[in-house]
Amino acid sequence: MQASQLYTCEEATNVGFYGDFVYHFDLKRGDAITVVEALERINVNVQSAYSLAVTSPEGAYQTALPHTYVAQTDGEVTLSVTLVPSGAVPLGTVNLRASASCVPGAGLDADAGAGANLGRIMGTTQNLAMHNALDGVAQNRFGGHANTVAVSRQGGFATGAIEGTGVTVWGYAEGRSYWGDDDGASYDLVIGADRMMSDTLFVGAMLGYNKIDVDGSDDTGKALAYGPYFGLETGTLRLDGFLTYARPEYEIGGESFTANRRALGLAMSGDVPLVSGILSPFGRLTAFDERQRAYGTVAAEHIQNARLSLGARMEFAEVNGMTPYFSGAVEAVSHKTRAEGSSSFVAPRIGVGFDSEMANGMTLSVDVDAGKQAEGTYDAGLRIGLSKSF
Repeated sequence: MQASQLYTCEEATNVGFYGDFVYHFDLKRGDAITVVEALERINVNVQSAYSLAVTSPEGAYQTALPHTYVAQTDGEVTLSVTLVPSGAVPLGTVNLRASASCVPGAGLDADAGAGANLGRIMGTTQNLAMHNALDGVAQNRFGGHANTVAVSRQGGFATGAIEGTGVTVWGYAEGRSYWGDDDGASYDLVIGADRMMSDTLFVGAMLGYNKIDVDGSDDTGKALAYGPYFGLETGTLRLDGFLTYARPEYEIGGESFTANRRALGLAMSGDVPLVSGILSPFGRLTAFDERQRAYGTVAAEHIQNARLSLGARMEFAEVNGMTPYFSGAVEAVSHKTRAEGSSSFVAPRIGVGFDSEMANGMTLSVDVDAGKQAEGTYDAGLRIGLSKSF
């Protein structure tokens, strides 16, 4: 192989690929370089095929022509074109095999931020749903109260202990709507099972499914998340947390692609008895890191999101068989993507709801909460739950 000069994207216009030369390009993230076969084959068997070898900061691969490579990060990329089979061209012949042209920033088109935006909404929503479910489990296990503005006191549409085993199986459903810069809806289902390891500690595993539709039917996503969780009671304080992994699937502008997401949640709460009811201060941290694959001419994306909530819930005395509550929190959010850069905001979130013991021993829970999803986008969630202990 022989080396060529180093081209920038701006300089790479109809660069001719001759013989066994290796061509070097200094690209910026989002630059798109397209390699096509030469218009006329000279001294080349027409039955042969051209093969493009690409070596980039992301790795090396081979593919057929024509092909467009989109730079995922800043760095040097090398390209070379060979013939298969290699004997299709006479030894020593220097022929024009292909040409390459680069368009600066072509991978940063209108859809470049769409994947990051949908990933942010879906990651935040699924994290919230799984935290809400875990908080409901912790309440039932320890007989406490919610440490979030977005979960009912009992939590879940079906939860119950398997008598004599220390095992609880449970499920939880939630719907959420968005408006503002982004319009749409999401739906979550979370199920799990755990076991009491002692009087103050339980551990388990949960599975969550999320489906989201933003901006009508153009941008959609779904994800199955799973991982371990725990709950711990120490004196007057309760601590619970989870770790999950998900492989989201997205469809944006007719293009489909996948991602890998890792998430965590950690919450602490306590109870303060008052004359009018029970005040439960809480703090919660949820965060996720998602890496999306490149799709079409859009470069790969890296999403980082963290949300800290500090607030309290006030549960009032029972009225006509219902136990009402009101809660409020201040949420501080930090968000970072390659396409959109860094952003942050602080906003309130409020919630109201009630629990009611039914004649058949089941508990009905109804909850509504609303807050700020991102700059320019707001959300509201509704949960209707039924739970029963056996």
